[in-house]
Formats: sequence, structure tokens, C-alpha cells
Amino acid sequence: MKLKVSLYPAPIWKRALAYVIDVFVVNLIIVMPFQKVLEDLGKGLVNKGFFETYKLLLQTDLRVLLPKLFMIFTVVSFLSVLYWAILEYKIGQSVGKILFNIYVKSQAEKLTFWQCFLRNVTKVSTLPLVLDASYMIFTRGYQRYFEKLSKTFVAEPRYTL
Repeated sequence: MKLKVSLYPAPIWKRALAYVIDVFVVNLIIVMPFQKVLEDLGKGLVNKGFFETYKLLLQTDLRVLLPKLFMIFTVVSFLSVLYWAILEYKIGQSVGKILFNIYVKSQAEKLTFWQCFLRNVTKVSTLPLVLDASYMIFTRGYQRYFEKLSKTFVAEPRYTL
């Protein structure tokens, strides 16, 4: 007897939970190392009321603070996208996808790194990701818009005899 494997679009609930797990992993390995730097930059701003924080911000040289915050945001965003892109390119799954047995597949022959990078570029921030993911509501295969652009999809294998 041979098992036959068929690929179906992964359910949205599996994809969402896999994403939550991946965000936890990203925070642990990418964001946490920057925690000390962010705390040092925000000294005096923590646990203050709105008006006290406003007064402190007025006294702060924003020409120094904002470029540092921008650099941290840029590095964290780039490394986060690389987390998903590299894992999906190398093994077809991120940590969250492994736990839910779902895979990234190419609609072409072989999955490329650039497909993986493009499909994950909206994960730099919440608003682009929400806009990207809202496209899923209108598609049969539950594809995000950037998955459509990258010609990829997330599949769940099902086995039959």
C-alpha cells in the first residue's frame, strides 16, 4: 500500500497560529537583543504620564533620538523578514509552520529565495501585513496579496491510501 499525498490550501486558523508562534520566536531572537538599547534611549520616558512624557520629549534632542530609533526599526524589520525568508527557502517552513505541519510552496517548479523574501516583506509592520492578509478573504486558496505576487501559497499535506 502506498500513501498518496495531496496538497490543499492551509486553513487560516493554522496559518494565524503559526504566525503568532513565529512572532514570539522573532521577538525572542531578534527584538530582545535590542531591548537594552531601546531602554537606554527611552530613559526617563517609562512609567510617566502623558504630559510628563511630552515635556521630556521636548527636552530631548530628537535629531539624535529619531535616527537611532529608525536604525533599530530598520535592522529589526530586515532581520525579521530574513527569519521567514531563509527558513521558508531552506526548509519550506518557519518554526510556527513546522508545529502546524504546513508548508510554503511555489506555483512554479522550485521555490526561490526571492519568492520567499517578497512574500514576507509586509511582515515589517502591522498595517502592511493587515492589508496584505485582508486579500485572503477574497481568494479561494487563502492567498495573501504578496503570496499572489510571489507566486507562492501555503499548503497542508493530506494523506490517503
